[in-house]
Amino acid sequence: MAGTARSRLDRIGRSRQRLYNVLELGSGGGRLTAAVSWASIVLIAVTLAATVLETVPSLANAHSSLFEVIEYAALAAFSAERLARLWTAAEYARWKRLGPVQCRLRFAVSPPGLIDLAAVLPFWLSFAVASGFKAFLVSSSRHDDIHPPWALLEALYAERRALLGYFVILCGVS
Repeated sequence: MAGTARSRLDRIGRSRQRLYNVLELGSGGGRLTAAVSWASIVLIAVTLAATVLETVPSLANAHSSLFEVIEYAALAAFSAERLARLWTAAEYARWKRLGPVQCRLRFAVSPPGLIDLAAVLPFWLSFAVASGFKAFLVSSSRHDDIHPPWALLEALYAERRALLGYFVILCGVS
């Protein structure tokens, strides 16, 4: 029984190490690493293009479902990447001496971890905030001449894709 558990832990450790290599080695990681890197770049480019095109009202009306699919695909992909990076944080050489939980916490507050969080947080917040407050915002802002104090949240929700695009561009430039 102990041998089976140990074997399972070894397989999990090897899987985590392989995933870490794919995510972190960059150009030195082989074909799979290159494919993952290129897929990430293509997804960012498609998301940015969709964000820009969605600002054109006629395109937004005609292709709203396509833009929504792109947004959900990006959310799923970047959320999965965030979770994978948190899981593989125990493989970082400088944190290996710490336990897995400490490694994950260190990664979560590191610059790469915070950038990963910034990539998905606006999407997740838009679901959490907008779904709970959307009816409230709509029912509370019936007067055209009065702007409710939560109008800023409504504006941020409406422009979440553009804001994410600007953030990605800003990170790419700096």
